[in-house]
Amino acid sequence: MELSFDKKIVIVVGGSRGIGAEIVKSFARLGAIVYFTYKSNHEAANKVLNLFPSQIQARVLDSCDPQKIEEFIYEIGKKHGHIDILVNNAGVVIRSLLANLDLESWDKAININLRAPFLYCVKALRFLRKSDYPSIINISSVTADRASKGLGVYCASKAGLEALSKAMTLEFATYKIRVNSVAPGLIETDMESSTSAEFKEIILGKTPMGRVGKPEEVANTVLFLASPLASYITGSQIYVTGGRHLQ
Repeated sequence: MELSFDKKIVIVVGGSRGIGAEIVKSFARLGAIVYFTYKSNHEAANKVLNLFPSQIQARVLDSCDPQKIEEFIYEIGKKHGHIDILVNNAGVVIRSLLANLDLESWDKAININLRAPFLYCVKALRFLRKSDYPSIINISSVTADRASKGLGVYCASKAGLEALSKAMTLEFATYKIRVNSVAPGLIETDMESSTSAEFKEIILGKTPMGRVGKPEEVANTVLFLASPLASYITGSQIYVTGGRHLQ
């Protein structure tokens, strides 16, 4: 079966770089109309926009502002009458031992990694319900259940996102909305490039496939979960880790 998302309305939260940018491009290649948000990197966002200018739109958006999120969702839903696919990809990594973590950093990680996906999902619900084939996909992390020293608040926020996804699965099934999460391991992104060689060596030592993953490998998983090929999959956490989650 050849995948097609022709004229499907897709929102990708955090789509200007790395995994998010690859998700945006992948949906657009398959015919979708894609809206993505980003924080501030206009150059990166424009590179994505210029690939499919007739199919992709971008919006600078503060994911901690409920009013702005509601306005963004309403604009898209009102224009098209429905929303088909929501991908919550935006995230922030705070590197700190928990004993040294200040409350501001804790709030920042929880707000962006957990509160924002909640807001996007509940604000989009009224328009997802109008889709013939609605799907929510939350991008989590292997650290949601394989904690790493120095990433405590990141681990906590992603674990919360996994639990939230499962709760939404139960509640949103009434509306035929499937909710799944994707938990990547170490992927070739800005986060990976800023990782110390020592830490990367430790992670690769725990990865049976022995290599870093590629953004398109995460994007392909998202495409599958959003497609009819995954029509009976909901409430699942799909690991894209090269086997690291087994260690």
